[in-house]
Amino acid sequence: MFFSVYEATLSDQMHAYFSPGSSHLALQCLVQISGIRGKDIFAATASKGGDTLRAEFARVIMRNQLQMIRHVCSMDLVSEGSEDMVVATTQMVRRFIETQLEEPSSTVVANQQLHSLAFLVIGVPEAHEYFGEVSKFICMLLNAAAGILQSDMLQRIDDDFGDVDNYFVMQAFDELASAWSTVINEIREWEYLEDAALNVEPSAGGDRSDADKQVSNHSVLSSFNHFLVTTAYLIRSEYIQLRMLMCEDSVSSSGSRAESLSLDQGLLAKDYVVYEDQLQFFALLARLDVRTSLDRLYENLCSRCNALQEEFRALEASASEGTYARSGDGFNQHTVDLLHEQTQWIVLMIGFTLCDSGTSERVLIPKPVLEYSATCSSMEQDLVVQCIMTMLKTLEFELASPLPSHSAYGSPLLVETLFWTLQRIAPVYFLLDRSDYRNVSASIVTAFGGSADGGNGAAIINGILDLVKRTFDLWSAEEDVLQMCVSGLRTLAQRAAIAREVTTSPQFAPLMQYFTSNITRFPEAIHGSIIEALALLACHSSAANHERCFADLKSLILRSFSQVVHTGSFMARHQDARLVNQLLGGLDMMDGLLSAANFRNMEAVFALFFEVQPLFEQLLTVYACGEEVPRQVVQAMESAARYLDISSLPDDEHMLRFSHCFRELLQRYQKSSTNRSTLLHSDTDIESLSEIRSLISAMSHLVHNEMGFAPDEVSPSIAKAVSEDFGETEVFGLYCVYVTADPSQLLAPNVLRIHIQLLSEMVQYRLLSLVRWLPTEIWARVMDTLLAGIDHGIYDVGQRTYEAISKLGAYAKVTGLTNLPVELREVLGQGFKQLLSKLLHALLFSPFDVELVEYAGSALVTLGLIDPEHLQSCFRELFSQGESAAFAERLSSTLAKFNADLEACEAVQGLLASTKPIPDPINSAELRQPLFEFLPSADDKFDMFAMSTGVPDFVKKLFRMLEDEAHREVVCWGYEGESFVVKDPNEFSKYVLPQHFKHNNFASFVRQLNKYDFHKVKVTEDKRYGDEASRCGAWEFKHPRFQHNRPDLLEKIKRKIPPKSKSLGGVGSGRHGDGELRVVAEDLQSQIHLLTHAHAEVTMYMHQLGKQQQVMIDELNGLKKNMQTQDQLMEEFVRYLVNQDAANGSGKGGETSAPASIAAAAAAAAAAASASGLGGIGALGHIPGIGGVTSNVDSALVNGNGLADNGASTDENNSGGSNSSACLDAQPQLQSHQQPSAQLCELPR
Repeated sequence: MFFSVYEATLSDQMHAYFSPGSSHLALQCLVQISGIRGKDIFAATASKGGDTLRAEFARVIMRNQLQMIRHVCSMDLVSEGSEDMVVATTQMVRRFIETQLEEPSSTVVANQQLHSLAFLVIGVPEAHEYFGEVSKFICMLLNAAAGILQSDMLQRIDDDFGDVDNYFVMQAFDELASAWSTVINEIREWEYLEDAALNVEPSAGGDRSDADKQVSNHSVLSSFNHFLVTTAYLIRSEYIQLRMLMCEDSVSSSGSRAESLSLDQGLLAKDYVVYEDQLQFFALLARLDVRTSLDRLYENLCSRCNALQEEFRALEASASEGTYARSGDGFNQHTVDLLHEQTQWIVLMIGFTLCDSGTSERVLIPKPVLEYSATCSSMEQDLVVQCIMTMLKTLEFELASPLPSHSAYGSPLLVETLFWTLQRIAPVYFLLDRSDYRNVSASIVTAFGGSADGGNGAAIINGILDLVKRTFDLWSAEEDVLQMCVSGLRTLAQRAAIAREVTTSPQFAPLMQYFTSNITRFPEAIHGSIIEALALLACHSSAANHERCFADLKSLILRSFSQVVHTGSFMARHQDARLVNQLLGGLDMMDGLLSAANFRNMEAVFALFFEVQPLFEQLLTVYACGEEVPRQVVQAMESAARYLDISSLPDDEHMLRFSHCFRELLQRYQKSSTNRSTLLHSDTDIESLSEIRSLISAMSHLVHNEMGFAPDEVSPSIAKAVSEDFGETEVFGLYCVYVTADPSQLLAPNVLRIHIQLLSEMVQYRLLSLVRWLPTEIWARVMDTLLAGIDHGIYDVGQRTYEAISKLGAYAKVTGLTNLPVELREVLGQGFKQLLSKLLHALLFSPFDVELVEYAGSALVTLGLIDPEHLQSCFRELFSQGESAAFAERLSSTLAKFNADLEACEAVQGLLASTKPIPDPINSAELRQPLFEFLPSADDKFDMFAMSTGVPDFVKKLFRMLEDEAHREVVCWGYEGESFVVKDPNEFSKYVLPQHFKHNNFASFVRQLNKYDFHKVKVTEDKRYGDEASRCGAWEFKHPRFQHNRPDLLEKIKRKIPPKSKSLGGVGSGRHGDGELRVVAEDLQSQIHLLTHAHAEVTMYMHQLGKQQQVMIDELNGLKKNMQTQDQLMEEFVRYLVNQDAANGSGKGGETSAPASIAAAAAAAAAAASASGLGGIGALGHIPGIGGVTSNVDSALVNGNGLADNGASTDENNSGGSNSSACLDAQPQLQSHQQPSAQLCELPR
């Protein structure tokens, strides 16, 4: 039925039967229906089983989706008019496939429960056809995206969307890639489970041939796996071709060498993050046929590496002759940039194919890769080994620069990508443990295994350490490259076997010496990372070597800022930029060493912290008016609280010393922050927010560091005096947070999360210390923070807020707060009242996460027990707001039942009877049932209030529309929540209005707003809602009683009654009355307002057209004058020639030569005019690169550089496309993955 409705809306959308948004609504319905699931829906009936009904449903969906897919594939996929249908179709496919594969089947075949995918293939005859069309759809989307890169649409799409990857075609591809990944993962999981079953029960696999002849999971899924292998080849080829075209486009659009260099620093520098999902999808496809995939990737990797070598040989030849490299000298910078871009993408594809993400000890080689490698007879034939070795050789080539000028033409992006891939591969392949695998490949063991297994892994690691040194020599100014290189060292340190091999390598000691001697040459931002990596590696060396390495690192850190601070000229030079940079580098190195603290070096790191703590205090004093140094000190304090294990200290004295050192630093920081109040209180300063986050995080980690104590602050392993001293330090840290930060900063989203986390942990574990040490004025700030956390959009913020309220409320209820000062009791009492009012309002009337109801309910009940009178007053206020007795009666009866349930609740009685100094909060799980009976459902909350208070239907619909998150990109609340914005009136009329108001007339919507006294607000520059909203002409409306999260104000919005008009004064006694006439007048006034606005826009547009027309007329007049002048000159020139010819003829008697001379003169004049641009452009001929065919000379250059790939098309129909240089893989044939050798245009390996 729904598919029929969509077909009807699609065919009749130009008629009056359906509104313009009907087809969109039908598509959304189909997307939801495609994901229907559940045993209740497909429950067995008297005549049919549940699986039979499910198979019938799946067949209906598949057959109709097949029609839609074929229809979409017959359309122009890249046109914006097809966007809605293309995206919706891919969403239907994804939801259907994922839902069906999640549903288990109850059918049993061959003594096995039928797999979900096998159930679809067996139960639906169209299943093979369906999946075939989906795979074809994937290829067509990739092909369409490639077509955009070769068309005139590219520039417009780049301007509007950034690049092709942001266009809807690639978004649709991502949808289908997700669905196809689900299918492949289901097959892989089944294979793993079957292999495990065969290993446990070997007899089960004794007669596989008989099992294959009958329908079973094995027969069906094995056959389907062959289909996946075939389609995977096509999808891989299309994706590789697209990526190579995108590389060519990105390099070509750079325009110059400077822009090409900036390309490495731009968005492409994070390809392995931005396109992670697509690369993982490619890896799944590649592992279906590892041999073919790696053969293609390896071949193209070698061809591009060889082409790069040729280009750099040309550069070296130019340099040896003492000349600069130019394109005419055989060196082509554009070609080098393109080769670098394409190589880094091939490296990424290989890296994702060979291993999964992760750096732990248990990340293993993927089974398909290992199985393929085991079939290879030697390392030379094993493409897994050859790919890894080629990437290492490529990295070595990029870093082996015999000439310093080579670094100017290298690619830091490629080097960074190679190190990222090495970081992914090294923990999996290098020095692998053979006990992790049942059958391990001999070639992998030989290439990368340990010396005990006869492997060459030690030599590989030595080479990597040498490459690290070369990287820092060549790219010492490239922070991203160096950071990725250091990250690779940290990855090596995470595998114990690799780290031990690194520290025993003859390269490690020289590398250590190199870093400690030259660290000032490198950017300060990576100093800490270098120290951290070296300290982590040193922990795996022998005791003597570890002690020596730590001493070198300690000496380097102290030399960086300790000796500087102790010099006599420090105060005179403390503002010197070089000295400040040296101090920042030393602080960063100290931060890195703290981050590397572990059981091996914990004692030494603690000793160093105690040694430098007075220096930190001195720096906070000297740079009290600075920004960077105090911020770096706070960062070091955060690392100390996070990584130093307090329980590892030998005795209470050392623990108390650490607590005192931390508190003294906090006191010094608090005093120095008073001189920087204007800096810290700038809520727009990202650096200030970062400093506040670090301070809050430091205190949170300090609490975490001592999580061994119980809620009553008595620890089984730490003395009570020590625990209380830490409590005082932590409370003072919370005090520092509130006195150094502005309230608006603490409410910033990225700060509020950790702020609420710290507050919740302090209330949970340090409540007595808070009550004892925290000043009253800070308690008021604490209550304001908890108030802001109620009904917050971030789940973690809400949960921790309600936990803190429950704990604090339980303490207040049991103790009565009698031992507290009067001022503090008043602050807490007033705060509890405000929390109770807002929490009750949020639970009753705001959209509320159902997962938070228990936490919020526990807080509500606790607050109600503290102040039952205020709770009753809140309900009386609700009763008074309602205009209907039904609402008051309903709420009163619900409240009475809720109170009765609470009186019988054991959790509530347990709290009231508690005698603990810090009682446990009410168990929220026991309140779940009474709460859900008391609270209205999420869908009924607003309707209950709106109907009870007589909120107008239009206002109710408007409020509900703005609360719907699905429309946020089109219509949303304003920044302050006191207005709402229609970002795109066209999209709003087309899609949103039909869903909520049953029409698509924006003018009618504005008229309705005017009736209820909404006013249009000008969207100023400081209040922009995105580029799209600015481009489409956003409309903002405001009403003083229409606010976000304030449905209680809606009842006060009434239809406005305009003043009586004299012209209508005598008509009120008619049939319709004054009311309806006023409505008509309002409608007319609204229409006049809209028409006036539209007229002003049209007038402005016509005025602009008039100006443009006048400019064109002036240009035409000027051109006309020039043409007249040229005509006069031509006439005089011809007249002169005629006179000359006549004179010559009269002297020589030649009367017939004059016409020929005139014709020749006319032809010469025409040629001159054409050459000067006055005639046609036909004489110019073909301009290479502009709408024409690539010349043979250009093609030869491209092919000679190794950019064209195997399978390049020679069809005449494709002659108008772009260069074949970007086509790494043309569309393959299914019969064989080998291409004819005559078509190979690449350099040999």
